[in-house]
Amino acid sequence: MSLIRKELELEGPKGKATASVIFDSGSTISGVRKDVAEKIGYASMPIIRKWKIVDRIIDKTFEGVSPVNIRINGCDISDLFLVAPDLLKI
Repeated sequence: MSLIRKELELEGPKGKATASVIFDSGSTISGVRKDVAEKIGYASMPIIRKWKIVDRIIDKTFEGVSPVNIRINGCDISDLFLVAPDLLKI
């Protein structure tokens, strides 16, 4: 398992935002802070999920989902990110 931190521009249905992004090859889901999700747009929908990140499994309540587009080295990646007011500080 490895962690990669990179400053990237995220694009959603409402607009774009630059954020520090952490890629965890062992994570089970993708998450985004609420303040970033508010800039790019998200659908409010409370979700409780178990999230495996950095060799830990935590129960986390998410406030919704945000469709996110990321461009890395010329490749476009699209995913649904779960929205949380606070994410783990790694």
